[in-house]
Amino acid sequence: MDKRRRAGFRLETSYRFRRHGTRRGRQDARVADSAGLLATLTYGDSATVRITNVGRLRAKDNEPPGYWLDPADGRWMNERDASDASGDSGELPVIDEDGKEKRRKKRVIPFVEDRRNILVVTLDEPLPEPVALTVMYALERGIETAFELEDSELTSELLPPADGPHDRLLFTEAAEGGAGVLRRLQAEPRALAKAARQALAICHFDGDGEDEEGPHPDRPCARGCYECLLTYGNQLHHGVIDRRLIVALLLRLASAEVTSERRGETTTDQHRRLVAASVPAAITSEAAPATSVETEFLTWLREHGLRLPDEAGTTVPEADARPDFVYRMPGVNLAVFLGSADGEEDAARDEEAEERLYLARWDVIRFPEGSDWDAIAAEHARYFGLGPSS
Repeated sequence: MDKRRRAGFRLETSYRFRRHGTRRGRQDARVADSAGLLATLTYGDSATVRITNVGRLRAKDNEPPGYWLDPADGRWMNERDASDASGDSGELPVIDEDGKEKRRKKRVIPFVEDRRNILVVTLDEPLPEPVALTVMYALERGIETAFELEDSELTSELLPPADGPHDRLLFTEAAEGGAGVLRRLQAEPRALAKAARQALAICHFDGDGEDEEGPHPDRPCARGCYECLLTYGNQLHHGVIDRRLIVALLLRLASAEVTSERRGETTTDQHRRLVAASVPAAITSEAAPATSVETEFLTWLREHGLRLPDEAGTTVPEADARPDFVYRMPGVNLAVFLGSADGEEDAARDEEAEERLYLARWDVIRFPEGSDWDAIAAEHARYFGLGPSS
């Protein structure tokens, strides 16, 4: 993306939080110190992130977004070719004076889209662009250092408006599923403060905000250097980055606490909802008689302090499968079947259904009839948790 910006393209990033069944796709938190509110944090796992190439930076003021495309051969057209071409592919063919059909053209706005874990930091007070950019790069470096991430594992950018003060910073984990760090920043009271303290040190300030001017007394760091905030990736912003502008804000963040907002559904509510959803699923299935095994399983999970499913009796259309329960977690979907696959007459629940789920990039766990539920859950603690006794 940075390469395309350096090449002169105007890119716009947008995002959409993804709901996971009845569970919200976003989780919010407040950041505050003794002086008051500093920011709000909004975390989304597997959010949809779209990067749209709306045009060239040097485009004319009246030029519409996008680029000309020849719909016949799929090739991009330059302005000269586009001026000679006829209208879009929906129009009747245009014949030139030599009797040849002119090339068609269509205005296209290209974009790429992916699912990523994201964190949107909304500052309580908007900042001028130089300050906002410097804070963003400092926090990115601080997060990477505090949580031992590679530079390629985390990206950041300012969100619109393009001009004027900015109050929203977007942090994205580069790989789907990610390292879980952004979730910790929103969920743990002191995780952001830890990153801010690292950012202060990276910017050559001590814990009290005193400027240490870098590790080289003979050439002190002024606005920024390659040992603090300057990198090859942010060279377009080297002229505006100034570490001295952000020390006060970093000091406040270093002493701040994050308070997560409670989700609307309690464990009791979730258990009740799942029981109600699982019983009709068993009753209406022609291949499986009404049974209380689903209720027993849910109650067993709750009594052992293990994670409850997100959904019950859900059909997975991409695999033509109907597991008993579904877990939706950052970077992974899990299907849980109760009962043995041998002799299963329902094609949506047999071994072939499991294979189709695997092909659709789902994880699958089966609790066969008469099996040791404790042992299976312990083996897959990644999904079910460890329980209070572990």
